[in-house]
Amino acid sequence: MGTSAATITCPYCNGVVERSEGACPHCHGDLNAPAFRKMLVEIDARTSGILANVSQIGDSAEDTRKRIEKLEELNKQRVASDTKPDGAVPQVNMLRLVRGLISGDWKDAEFERKVAADSADVARTMGMAAVSTGGALVPTQYLAAAFIDSLKARSVVEGLGATILDGLVGSPVEIARLAQSTTAEWVDENAEKPEKDLAFEKLSMVPHECAAFSRVSNRLVMLSNPGILNLLQNDLSRAIAGAFDIAAIRGSGLLSEPRGVTNTVGINTHVLAADVGNGAIPTLDDCYDILYSIEADDADVGKLGWVFNPRTFNTLRKIRDASGGAGTGQYMLQPDVTAPFKGTMLGMPFRTTTRIPINLTKGGSVNCSEIIFGNWEDLLLARWGVLEIRASQDAGTAFRYNQTWIRASLLGDVGVRHPVSFCLANGVRP
Repeated sequence: MGTSAATITCPYCNGVVERSEGACPHCHGDLNAPAFRKMLVEIDARTSGILANVSQIGDSAEDTRKRIEKLEELNKQRVASDTKPDGAVPQVNMLRLVRGLISGDWKDAEFERKVAADSADVARTMGMAAVSTGGALVPTQYLAAAFIDSLKARSVVEGLGATILDGLVGSPVEIARLAQSTTAEWVDENAEKPEKDLAFEKLSMVPHECAAFSRVSNRLVMLSNPGILNLLQNDLSRAIAGAFDIAAIRGSGLLSEPRGVTNTVGINTHVLAADVGNGAIPTLDDCYDILYSIEADDADVGKLGWVFNPRTFNTLRKIRDASGGAGTGQYMLQPDVTAPFKGTMLGMPFRTTTRIPINLTKGGSVNCSEIIFGNWEDLLLARWGVLEIRASQDAGTAFRYNQTWIRASLLGDVGVRHPVSFCLANGVRP
């Protein structure tokens, strides 16, 4: 199409416009601004970069599409194999699925168990970006059976024979305790027989809540292998067991914490022979004196045992006799290779735990620890109900952020049947 002297072709949209027009009526380009063309060139260059990024995103989207196709194919297979005779296709119940993953109990959730198992191969092909937030659970090649767990301190009091009171329902739980026994005396013939009254007291225990909480994205729940919910369940369970363990040994009895053995009024105490105010290195003679304090109170019956930090045992097992001279005699404590947990000390089993600190202060020393010995059968562990683990996708902001919140809790308390059944030695240095 030609143009007359009175018209001009728009350099931006190639439209024919009147020469007198200041702006193109078609594209609104300023006919009097030559720099407009340069700006269009710059925009075109930027657009090219954007298109390149879009192309890359398209490649990622294609990869994601292929993965989704795998899931869809898996679902088609599930539909084909699980369709009921009436044509109904069973649907996954998310609550039953999460409960099964957490507890390992698939009762009334057989279909969810099958879906979880069938999805494992697909989950292994998917990855997460950050290792610290879950990526370590879903690498391209992953050995689920070889998952490396964190190191936890062992529970010791139950292993030493603490008495478990499970399934409690009332509060407080009170147990009668004989505080003073009757005595017998020799008397003359026809003399009045002495009357002695028994004295009783009560041991009272009330529920204290020990709890742990975590939250996890549902994307990680779907992709992780091994299942993140199973890992959280195990970790939360052990965290609560550990908290109960140290409360039984060293609980302060303040605020919401139970009172443990070392803070129970009336237990025996022993000051190390070499302790002049700043603590001391324990000897076997100290251990014999600790044992004697229990024997002197007629409490050396039941399940006797020792508890101390591994550092303390490392000090004790280096003690030698003097038969061959300093540093050359036989070790006084010989390990029993047939016994669990390293064996016995002075004929009684022992347990070591890092939950007993080695940074306690006595005088000018800040590296002290403790030795606890006693009849652990007289330590009562009271539990109301069972360890409860609950998962929710609706609590708080879980639904909004597409998360699963997991809470573990246990109601329990600690009681000592006879305080004189235990002895504490503090100020124990390496």
